[in-house]
Amino acid sequence: MINDTALMGSYQSQGLLKAIDPDSIAGHDQITAKSWASTVGIDGKHYGIPYSRQAQTLMIRKDWLQRLGLTAPTTWQEMLDVAKAFATRDPDGDGKADTYGMVVPGSAQNGYAAWWGSSFLWQGGAKIVEPDGTGTYKPAMDSAAAVNTVTWMKVKP
Repeated sequence: MINDTALMGSYQSQGLLKAIDPDSIAGHDQITAKSWASTVGIDGKHYGIPYSRQAQTLMIRKDWLQRLGLTAPTTWQEMLDVAKAFATRDPDGDGKADTYGMVVPGSAQNGYAAWWGSSFLWQGGAKIVEPDGTGTYKPAMDSAAAVNTVTWMKVKP
């Protein structure tokens, strides 16, 4: 069992996975098409059964926003501005430079960095792979949306 789709492409390219037919899975019709799409490899075949769905959320200390006279961010740039203010303007009021502006799951071992980063890609209109018109998929990380998003992530923090 593999529960980390970030590694699916690697395992597939090594021949470690066997394709499945979603129609052969009991209850397959209870799983959304979007969830099934997350199990598709670069060859257009399914290599897993979706079993959970998560959503990324951004939690911000409202008391810190108020203390610094800021409002909740609605854009990436505003989020970055709030994070910088939290890191540099002593939002907890203890007189120490001991707060972080943002904490992200940065572990590359468990796919967390890819999981977190993919949320930015999707928000930016990018796709990691896309249909190539022949029934299979092709990498899409060279699209303008992907390049812009990754560039923003690289240079902004």
